[in-house]
Amino acid sequence: MTLRVVVLLLLLAGCGAPVPQFPREDIPTTTTTEEIISAAPTTTTTPPVPNKEVDFTTRFTMRRAACETGSPFNPTSEPYKGSGPHPFDVYEIPDAGGNVQHSSVVGLGSVRPTPNNVNHVRLIACVNAVLGARSGTVTCKFDKGVATSRTWPFHEATYRITVREARSGRTITNLPAAGDDTPEGSCPGFARDSAGTVVARSLTEDALGAAVSSLFKGPA
Repeated sequence: MTLRVVVLLLLLAGCGAPVPQFPREDIPTTTTTEEIISAAPTTTTTPPVPNKEVDFTTRFTMRRAACETGSPFNPTSEPYKGSGPHPFDVYEIPDAGGNVQHSSVVGLGSVRPTPNNVNHVRLIACVNAVLGARSGTVTCKFDKGVATSRTWPFHEATYRITVREARSGRTITNLPAAGDDTPEGSCPGFARDSAGTVVARSLTEDALGAAVSSLFKGPA
């Protein structure tokens, strides 16, 4: 009886004991390594624009050719693209007959000066006066010449502004602007006095700047 009990206990103990685990020599052990590669940060550097400054006579010739013939103002100018600002230059196309006189349109206001480096000029505003109705007379005074003053018919005027890309000469847009200067402020710096001479209301620099402001600020 005792033997049976002992044997039974041993069997029960064997059933409840954990089974020993032995390593298998036929199963290779592998080690996995993970390599994390992070890309180095990249930086984009905009190359500086080469300096190209020209004298007054050369620049005037460049403006005239661009506005009167549609040729490029400067083939090495920065292109008109992307965000602004897009610097301008300005040229006024003279009256073909020479009888319409007024103070010259030469800039876009003090807040938008034309850069000395013509490679920075992206756009050129070609301005042409369109004579309107007569609105009285104006007396213009001069420091030099055959007379110190002259009285001429005074006319209202609008201005057609053709904006061209400086590097290619292509037309970007055409804009209208109304003359806004005073009669006395519209007097020319020098004038040809003839039977048909009239003075047109001039376009101030600030008015021209306002007309092209959206093109100056961008985007293209």
